Amino acid sequence: MPKFLAKDATVTIGFGSYVDGTTITTFAAATSIVATAKSFSLVRSANTENVSAIGDSFEQTMPVSFQGNVNAEFYVTGAPIFEGKIGYAVKFTLDVDGAGVSTSISVVGVVTDQTLSLNPESTQSESVTVKLGVAGLAGWTI
Repeated sequence: MPKFLAKDATVTIGFGSYVDGTTITTFAAATSIVATAKSFSLVRSANTENVSAIGDSFEQTMPVSFQGNVNAEFYVTGAPIFEGKIGYAVKFTLDVDGAGVSTSISVVGVVTDQTLSLNPESTQSESVTVKLGVAGLAGWTI
């Protein structure tokens, strides 16, 4: 039976420093936040190069780089999480069903977009886009 994301998934969010090209290897534990995700979308892909030879019957491709992004929406229960964090390194650890490490996914990137939705007639939420594979961020693996 499928589980509701907002009921079962939590995201631990750790912020690093502003991304300026210097290597970032740690994320401040003091700024780690556990939030309930309304939605969480992780997309990872490979850029490929055609390496076919003249006599090849089929196209031959090889991955040359990787990219990805996270689009997430969180319920706002206090101060907005990503306010003032555009350009900052962020690490997401998504616990898919509350079981801990065995079902966790961790990604590292930089905050590129933030939207705050505060409507009196609906649930208060905050959306964020995080670009993965940014120069200077150590520890991100595809």
